[in-house]
Amino acid sequence: MESSDDSLRTSGVAAIGMADESQAVRLIPELIRNLETGQERAFGSSRAALLLMKDRCRQSLDRIVAVYEKVPHERKPDILKILIQLDSTGEHSLPVLTAALKDSNLEMRKIALYGMIRTTKDGDVLKPYLETALNDADREIQIAALRYLHAHADKMPDLFPKVLALTKHDKPQVRMAAVNALVPFKAQSSESFKVLNDIVQHDSDPQVRANTCAALARMDLDWAPKILPLLEHVSQTEEDAKPKDSAKAALKSLRRRLALDRDTMIPGEELGR
Repeated sequence: MESSDDSLRTSGVAAIGMADESQAVRLIPELIRNLETGQERAFGSSRAALLLMKDRCRQSLDRIVAVYEKVPHERKPDILKILIQLDSTGEHSLPVLTAALKDSNLEMRKIALYGMIRTTKDGDVLKPYLETALNDADREIQIAALRYLHAHADKMPDLFPKVLALTKHDKPQVRMAAVNALVPFKAQSSESFKVLNDIVQHDSDPQVRANTCAALARMDLDWAPKILPLLEHVSQTEEDAKPKDSAKAALKSLRRRLALDRDTMIPGEELGR
C-alpha cells in the first residue's frame, strides 16, 4: 500500500497544496534534490511544488543556493529564477545575484538584474548594481536599468551622470531609454533640458527625436516657457514625419497640462507665479 508521502510524490502539484504542514516540510529536501537532476519532468514538477509551498521553503533557501553552486553553468539560470521567486527579501540570493550580474552569460545578467530590482528595496544597496548594469556591454541590460531609474530617479540622484552619458550611446534604443530616464531627475532639470534641447534638434535617428519631444512634454511645468517655443520650432521645421507629429502631440499634451494646472490654482495664486 502506498504511503502518504509516496502519494504526494506521485500525484502532482495539486496534492502538495492539500498536504498538511508536516508532510509538506518532509518533502522539501527531496524536491530541492530534484532540481539537481537533468530530467526536465522531475525538475519542472519540483519547481512548481516548491513555488506552491513558497512560505514553507524559506528555511531551506541555503539548500537551493547550494544546488545553484553545484549545477552546470547552463542550468544555473533556471535555479536562479527559482531562488529569486522564493527569496522575497534577497537575504540569501543577494551574494548569488551580485556574482551573476557580472557573468559572461547574457541571460544570467538579465535574470540577476531583475532579481536585484525585485528583492532589493533599499536604494543605497541597489545603486552600485544598477551602476554596473548601466555600464554593461549589452543594451538590453542597460535599458532595463534605465527603465528602473525612470520610475525611481528620486532614490538615486548620483546616477544622473551615467544616464546623461547614455544619451550619447551608439544604439538609438539606449538613447531613447536614457532620454526617458532623464526627466524624473528634478534637481538636474536644467542640465536635462540642455541635453534634450540638443537631441530633439540634432540626433541622427528620427525616432529618438520623436521620443525626445514626448519627454520634453513631461518635464516640470516650470520649463514650459522654454519647451513650448522649442516644440513649436520642431513642429514647423522638422522634415521627418515621426518627430514632426510627435512635436505636435507634445505641444497639445503640454498645453493641456498647463490648462489643468491653472484650473487647480488657488484663486489669486497665479498673480504670484
